[in-house]
Amino acid sequence: MAPCLNHLRIASLAFVLTASYCQPSHASSNFSDQKAAPATGTIALGSAHPLAPGFLGANIDGAYNPSGTYQWTDSKTISAIKALSLQSLRFPGGTDANYWDWQTGWVYSAFPTGAGPFKETLAKFVPLAKLTGPTIFDLNVMTYNNTIAAPSQQSEMVKNQIAMLHEAERSGIPVNFIELGNEFYLGINPNNPDANYLRRFPTGTAYANEMNDWIMDLKAAFPKSEIAVVGQAYQGGTWNPEVLSTISGADAMTLHLYQRVTTSEDPVSILSKAFTQWARFDANNIQPLAAKKMSAWITEFDFVDHTSDVSYASTWLHGLYDAEMLIQFLSEPAVTQVDIYNVHSQSKRSSLIYDGTEKFGPHGAVKTEAGALSAAGQVMSIFGQALNKASSVAPISVSGLAPISPAPAETRFTPFPPVTGAAITYGATKSKALVLVNLSAQPVTLSYGSGTAQIQSISAPSLSTNIVTATSLTSAKRKISLRQFNIPAYSMNYLLF
Repeated sequence: MAPCLNHLRIASLAFVLTASYCQPSHASSNFSDQKAAPATGTIALGSAHPLAPGFLGANIDGAYNPSGTYQWTDSKTISAIKALSLQSLRFPGGTDANYWDWQTGWVYSAFPTGAGPFKETLAKFVPLAKLTGPTIFDLNVMTYNNTIAAPSQQSEMVKNQIAMLHEAERSGIPVNFIELGNEFYLGINPNNPDANYLRRFPTGTAYANEMNDWIMDLKAAFPKSEIAVVGQAYQGGTWNPEVLSTISGADAMTLHLYQRVTTSEDPVSILSKAFTQWARFDANNIQPLAAKKMSAWITEFDFVDHTSDVSYASTWLHGLYDAEMLIQFLSEPAVTQVDIYNVHSQSKRSSLIYDGTEKFGPHGAVKTEAGALSAAGQVMSIFGQALNKASSVAPISVSGLAPISPAPAETRFTPFPPVTGAAITYGATKSKALVLVNLSAQPVTLSYGSGTAQIQSISAPSLSTNIVTATSLTSAKRKISLRQFNIPAYSMNYLLF
C-alpha cells in the first residue's frame, strides 16, 4: 500500500487516530466524482505552537463590491460578520489602502479603484471591529492630498496616519497590528507594471529605506504594535531580497497567496494544486522569513476562478480548497495572521457573502441568495468557531492511507492526502478540538481513545455542488463515541471533546 504523502513537517507524535478510508481509483472527466477502494490508516499530531490573537480574519475592501450593497453598516454585513466568527478585519482592505482618505471614508477622488464612492468612515467600521478582534490597519503610505506622494511629504503622511490610529484608539479599537501598504511589487511586474506603484516605490530598496523611518515613528507612538512590510509572494524579481536586506525594526512581512484557475479541468486535479502550491510557497517565501525571526502575515488569500464561465467559484471545490489553505497556514508557526479576500461579493472570488447579483456558470445560470454565505464563507464559519479563544495548534499528518491519485498516473497530477487537519487547544479550559477536512469522495471512519464528543460537519455530494443558499450543504451536529465515528465525503468537520 502506498503511504499517504505528508505535506506538513511533524516534530513529534501526540496521539493517533485510526481511519477507514476509500481511495479513488481513477481520474474522471470534469466535475465528476471518483470511485474508491477500501484502505485503512492512521492520523498523528505534530508539535503544538502558539496561535496568535486575531489569527483568522478577512478583508472588507469596498472596491470589490460592485453592486454598492452591503456596506459596513448594512444589517446583512453585520449578520455575516457574526456568522463567520471572524477574529479580525483588515482596514480598509487591500487596493483601497494605497489610495485611502480616512477622513472622508473612501479613496482619493483622483484614484477610483472600482466600486463606490462609498462613505466608509472609521466611525462606521468601529461596530464591525468590536464584533471581531484585533484590527490589521493597512496604512496609506502611497498617496496624500489626492496625489502620488513625494518622499518630501513623508513627515506629513506619517502624522496623518498616526492621527487615524489615535482616532481608532479613542473609538475603542486597539492598535496592535500595522501593515505598511499593499502590493507595491506590482510596480515592477514585468507582465503588467502598475504605473502608480512604480512612481512611488521604483524598487524594494526605495520602499524599505522610507519605511524604516515610518517604523521608527510608529513604534514611538504605538510601542506595543507589530508592524509588517510588503512582501512579494510570486517568484522572480528582487523585491523581497531588497526589502529584507534594507528594512530595520519590522516584525513581519505580508504575503498574498491566490490559486488562479484559468481553464476547465477536473476539480480533483485542481485540489492537488493546493499541495504543490503550498510546498513552493512555504519553502520560497515563509522559511526565509522564519530564518530571520520574522512572521508571515497572509493578508490576502483565496481561490480565484478566471474561467470564461466562472463555473468553479460558487462550488464546494472553492470551499474545500480554501479549507486546505487554512489547514496549511495553521501548520506553519511562522504564519501568525491570515485574511481571506474578501467579505464583499465578487463573482470570480465569490467572497464570503453573496449580494445576489453574481453571475456563475454558463450564461450566469447559477443564482445566489442575497445575504447567504458562499462556499468559502461556510468554511470560514467553521474555522471561526474552532479558533475562537484557541491558544495553540498542532498539525496533523496522515500515514498509512493511499493518497488520492488518478489511474493511469498523469504527469501533471500530484497525489495528495485524503484527510488533513489540525488539533486545537483552548487556553482557559485546556479543552481540545480537531478540525478535519475530508477531500475524498467517500466517508471516512475514525477512532480515537474513549469517551464522547460533539462533532459538527458540513458536506456536499460532489465538488461541483453549487453553494448558493444556506441549504446547499448538508449540515449535522451530533454526539459521537470517540472509539468510532464517521466524517462524510467532501466535508469540513469540527470535533470538540
